[in-house]
Amino acid sequence: MERKTEVSGMTGTTTVEWTEKEKQNWQAIETKQSFRLAFSGHFSAGKSTLLNELLGAPLLPTSPIPTSANQVIIGQGDIRVVLEKANGEEENWQGAIDWDAVKRSGMDGTEIKRLRIYAPVPFLKHGSELMDTPGVDSTDPTHQRVTLDALYTTDAIVFVMDYNHVKAETNLYFLKQLSTEGKPLFLVINQIDKHEEGELSFAAYRESIENTLKEWGIRYVTIYYTSMKKTGIHENELVRFKQEMKALLLAGNRLAEASKNRLKHSFYKSVQRRLQEEKDEAVHLLDEQAAAQGASFDTLLSYQEEYERLERLKDAHQNRQRQFQGEWQSLFRQATLFNAALMEQTQQWLETLQPNFRVGWFFSKKKTEEERMRLLTQLTRALDDQIQSQLVFHVKRSLQTIPVDRLANKEAFLEAVEHTAFHIDESFLSKHAPKETVGREYAYQFAKERTDEIIREVKKRANTALEKAQTGLRKTDEAALEKGKAELEQHQRLKPLVEKWVHLNETYAHQAESLESAAKRVSDNGAFEQALQQARKQQQPEDEQQQTNWVKDIVFSDETLLAAEEQAKPTERLRFSHEPNKDVLRTLLRQYQANIWGSEWRERLERRLKQMERQQFTISLFGAFSAGKSSFANALLGADVLPTSPHPTTATITRVQQATASFSHGTVQIRYKGYQELEQEVASIGKLLSLTLTPETLTSFKLAGVKTETAAKKQALAYLQTLAASLKQREMLLSTTATVPLTELSELVANEAHACLIADVCIYYDCLLTTQGLTLVDTPGVNSIHGRHTNVAYEQVRRSDAIFYVTYYNHSFSKTDARFIEQLGKINKQFTSNKLYFVLNAVDLAANQSERKGVEAYVLRSLQSAGVENAALYPLSSKIALAEKQVGEPVTGLFAAFENELYGGMLQTFKQLNVDILYEEVAAYSRYLQQMATYAKAGAGSQKQHKDEMSESLAQMYDAFCREAGEPLKQRLQQEASELFLYLRERMQYMLRDGFGEHVNVATVQGTTKKAQRESLAKALREWGEDSSSFLAQEARATAVRLTLSFKRHYRRWLKEWEQAIQQAYEAFYLEEQETIPFALQVEPADIRFDAERHAKNFQSLKSLFEGGELDNVKEQAAAELAASAVVYVRDEEARCKEAITQAVQTAFMTEKARMESAIALQLQRLETVSSREFAKQMEQENTALQNWLEQETANQKAQP
Repeated sequence: MERKTEVSGMTGTTTVEWTEKEKQNWQAIETKQSFRLAFSGHFSAGKSTLLNELLGAPLLPTSPIPTSANQVIIGQGDIRVVLEKANGEEENWQGAIDWDAVKRSGMDGTEIKRLRIYAPVPFLKHGSELMDTPGVDSTDPTHQRVTLDALYTTDAIVFVMDYNHVKAETNLYFLKQLSTEGKPLFLVINQIDKHEEGELSFAAYRESIENTLKEWGIRYVTIYYTSMKKTGIHENELVRFKQEMKALLLAGNRLAEASKNRLKHSFYKSVQRRLQEEKDEAVHLLDEQAAAQGASFDTLLSYQEEYERLERLKDAHQNRQRQFQGEWQSLFRQATLFNAALMEQTQQWLETLQPNFRVGWFFSKKKTEEERMRLLTQLTRALDDQIQSQLVFHVKRSLQTIPVDRLANKEAFLEAVEHTAFHIDESFLSKHAPKETVGREYAYQFAKERTDEIIREVKKRANTALEKAQTGLRKTDEAALEKGKAELEQHQRLKPLVEKWVHLNETYAHQAESLESAAKRVSDNGAFEQALQQARKQQQPEDEQQQTNWVKDIVFSDETLLAAEEQAKPTERLRFSHEPNKDVLRTLLRQYQANIWGSEWRERLERRLKQMERQQFTISLFGAFSAGKSSFANALLGADVLPTSPHPTTATITRVQQATASFSHGTVQIRYKGYQELEQEVASIGKLLSLTLTPETLTSFKLAGVKTETAAKKQALAYLQTLAASLKQREMLLSTTATVPLTELSELVANEAHACLIADVCIYYDCLLTTQGLTLVDTPGVNSIHGRHTNVAYEQVRRSDAIFYVTYYNHSFSKTDARFIEQLGKINKQFTSNKLYFVLNAVDLAANQSERKGVEAYVLRSLQSAGVENAALYPLSSKIALAEKQVGEPVTGLFAAFENELYGGMLQTFKQLNVDILYEEVAAYSRYLQQMATYAKAGAGSQKQHKDEMSESLAQMYDAFCREAGEPLKQRLQQEASELFLYLRERMQYMLRDGFGEHVNVATVQGTTKKAQRESLAKALREWGEDSSSFLAQEARATAVRLTLSFKRHYRRWLKEWEQAIQQAYEAFYLEEQETIPFALQVEPADIRFDAERHAKNFQSLKSLFEGGELDNVKEQAAAELAASAVVYVRDEEARCKEAITQAVQTAFMTEKARMESAIALQLQRLETVSSREFAKQMEQENTALQNWLEQETANQKAQP
């Protein structure tokens, strides 16, 4: 196919006009004879140095700044340089070449199109070429264009990354794109001399790299780890790299032919990208044309959507029926209630029904019946879980898309939705038990019949709820149809542009599909990679390794060709909001305070203003022990206020807040642990050591005889020994408080014998941070051995207005970090606005800005892997900032930028909730005044009629509220609890098995004797069980916090829905914003029972364990036991949470019932007091003043930059 402009696709022949450049590329592919190996990657990764090393000559200039703005092609021949200019001209340089001029030409991406350098390189004489490209991370867009253009016409790519930037998203996205298009990739991780074995083993580093590439789906031929500085490093694979690259290039003629189809594949992909760019340009043009008519491209899309929506509205009833029925039909068809595990359980139970089934010899009848019932109960519970997860949850979730507030029969519908919750008990299965002996195949028939029966019942209930919805939405559908017709008529002038957009979209879709089909037709299914693998393993002939004497003539000077790098301008992450003019509003309220109407409204607004002036916000610091939390806090405070605890086991909650009348600046209040706190702590740590301890028994227990196997257990034992010694001398401190000056705090904390008894510390300290209404809370490290610390941490998360997670520049995230951050991310989604921020501390340790940026990219990637998308990361140096503040100098650099955001956008964001409520309350009072003034001006007859109608409407609403009794609130919360705990049960199964290999492997199961090997296996299994228990406890705590926050959110939504419903009858009705009832779910510690020794006792040998399949049996049996115990724990926690929700909803209903009754009575009473016409004018004057204030506030907000 030569220069054709038609591509045959699945939809027929679609015309695709090729550009001149594409025609040239296609011609180049068709006529190409050589094998081209391109080098790409970071400009600072040592790419040119590596190429020079491969060539054996300094043919390319090296620099920490980009040295190429265009392609540099190196071929075999007498030494010369050919400059291909953008205007088509060429220059040939031979003889005494000015290599600095070559370098300058290479950096000229405007006038120069390509450089060709020829040299007598032995391994290039068999039809091979090398290519150097600009760095893919260059900020110059022309560099990226040249790089992309070059790489899509090369046969294979050597992608070079430096040690600290492998996981940079620039690299990963670029590699992913090349991999997707089938480009063979040879990856080089250079500068491994930066590796510190003491911080991280090289094996672990290598594994993390391979895992990241796997996660991104990046396919590659091989990876080379290299260093130019320290060639003697054991892991340095520079020699292998040079040998294999030369072997590839020596096979150039053969590989050039093998790569033809691969290049054609890449060509079709590049045309696809070009068409996408053209489509984007056409969309931009449509946007401009729409703007000329006072609209936008979004308006065009809206018109199309309105048109399509109108078509749907015409048959809304049928469409809704079809939508739900189609969704449910797919759900019921795909549902697999009896999965492999349940089929096995079903088979086991059915076998117990056979006449010949018997358990034991003595008392076998009773034992047999007990076993039969045990298996039946187990099967029933597992099947009920499947019914909920596979059917009921999905049906309920789909029905929740029904707009309940638009239903005319809301209560009937909600009742029908709740009725979809179909549960089974043992009788559901036992009543169908076979009466005679059956074979094993009967289990499948039995499962199918029960599945059909369950689906029929769930389908029946779902249809009943849908019928209720259809009945209740009939009038809403009719009103929506009329509204849609009116809206569409308003935008009729945009129809021609909409038609253009539809044509454009359809044309591009056909072209893209056809190009995709053409690309598939030339796919070689991996044949080229096989040829590359064979070639790189070939031995290099000795005559190709001879030295050359042409190298000495190539010399570059050290001249600097680029100006100093421009400083990156910090981007503003948060917008500053407007501070309302509270003084003007307060004066206005007091001006009218003598009037008898609205007194409760004015009092409410006065309280709101006082609350806004006194409001305090809590910033909580989290992070691993030694992550630099305390130094970050001290930099914020401007002095060494927080002591740095040297004891990860004794770290406490430390709070810093503004001084008060009772506690002056520099005063510290220390609270010592109470007996109950200490009892929980001792029991928790004792459990880690398989000991049952109390504070009383601890002091007499012989801890010296306790054997410890792991670092965590050794740390726990050392802490208990310190605590025991301290209790003997300082038991009188328990449950007491002490007030000391700040100067004495460090000494108390540094003394572990004293610090282990401290529960929490409050420092009263005046500085910019605290006087702005901010309270700083430093929490224990998330890698603390105390389960109590983790509980405290999650409770602190719930109470925080902002959460700063601090990580240290030189420390990677641990598994504990990742788990905690994952939960923080999930909890953060429960808040109405982002509360989670990340601090990269100690960036002053960076060798240069490039390295720092690489670390930032790595941290962001780690956060993304932990489930935190679009993380707000602040790189800074606490050390430098604190030093500047202590000598009275203004804070500069990154820390200054961070503080600007903290005291600007962040602080205003914290305040915004009360600001929004204030505006809402003022607007509500304004509506009240307007409605009351209208009432006061009416005649006596009209007033009586209005009052009677109002009284009747409010009474009906109140009765409806009482009948509902908070049921929708309970349903939403119970549904969310069911889903979260079911997700936890399912996630737990995967996590248990995923974590098995981390603990049980060839490195952990060792020993010189069979006994020692068996004991090491048992030890590894115990550690796996402990880690699993810790994981489950943390997941359960996070689930409880999420439900606690959900309660608050759903509570407010429930009240808002009722308030809006009442306002439809009485617009001025308003429920004052109040704190929801106290609700905080607590979870019990995870008590997962697991007999590691039992699973290790059948150990035979290391060979049978790791090679004979024994390990899989151990894993499955142990995981089944651990999972069974964990399931019991999770179910118990679910039941406890649901019961707590039920009680809380009942309390909430009774509270709000009384509040609503009082509010309605007050509204009716006010109608009596404002019935005189003389009040109307005064109310209108007050209303006008309020509206003027609101309008001024709106204008001020719009004027805010």
